[in-house]
Amino acid sequence: MDQLLKLLTVLFMLAFSFNFGNNIDIDNSLVKQQTCSLLLALNCNYTLTMTRDPKCDLDNRKNHTESRRKRSTETVQLQAASTENDAILQKLKRMDHKLSKNMDNLSTRVLRGVRKMEAIVDDVLTKQSKRTSGSQNNGICPPGFQTVEKWPYCYLFSTFNTTWFEARDYCAAFEGDLVTLDTLKEHYIVTFLIKNNPDYRDALGWWTSGTFVSKTKQWMWTSQLHMRPFTFIKWASREPNETLSQCVALNKDFDHLWSDELCTNKFNFVCEISIA
Repeated sequence: MDQLLKLLTVLFMLAFSFNFGNNIDIDNSLVKQQTCSLLLALNCNYTLTMTRDPKCDLDNRKNHTESRRKRSTETVQLQAASTENDAILQKLKRMDHKLSKNMDNLSTRVLRGVRKMEAIVDDVLTKQSKRTSGSQNNGICPPGFQTVEKWPYCYLFSTFNTTWFEARDYCAAFEGDLVTLDTLKEHYIVTFLIKNNPDYRDALGWWTSGTFVSKTKQWMWTSQLHMRPFTFIKWASREPNETLSQCVALNKDFDHLWSDELCTNKFNFVCEISIA
């Protein structure tokens, strides 16, 4: 900066000398000498300034190399992340495909199960229809009666209750009588039909033809089909318990085991006819 000021001063003096000539006593040779010295110094400084420092070049190369290395590392990391993301995406696609396939298989199995169940229900209804239709003469239960396969009796279950005596009259109108549970097998058939039908299971009790005969002092089946003493018993606990209760009912409170009841009480009833 000082040299620049000196140069400007010399230039000013030269200009002043040129314009005013002899009026100012200035040593032109001295001015020229100082001007040349300043120009030479400025030229040298400029040259030195424009010359690159080898240390700076080394630092620049190191910085450039480090920058390239960082960019290369970042590129490798990005590529690795991209590869990992692609792998995860492919795995998710495979899982989605497998899940869709499993859902399709499950839907197919469920549909097959539903169709199989429908076929079973249709078959049961068909057999039930065959058992409850037709006439007594051809071995099929009359309308309203039902039975099980290879069984010689049909049963009618009432949807109302009445006394034991009136129940016998209703059954007689169908050319039958109150049911006689003459065997353990028949007991289970009748109670199964009761429990398996939602229209029957809520009834408090069901009259049978069983009654106590005072003359013989024993429990007997008194239907027109069977007139004989009990060959087996299915009394509920602590039954029979009343000397005046002389008629037998299947009691809901005792899981449809037998209980002795007043014959004037009102219960539902089971009629029986033979198709043998």
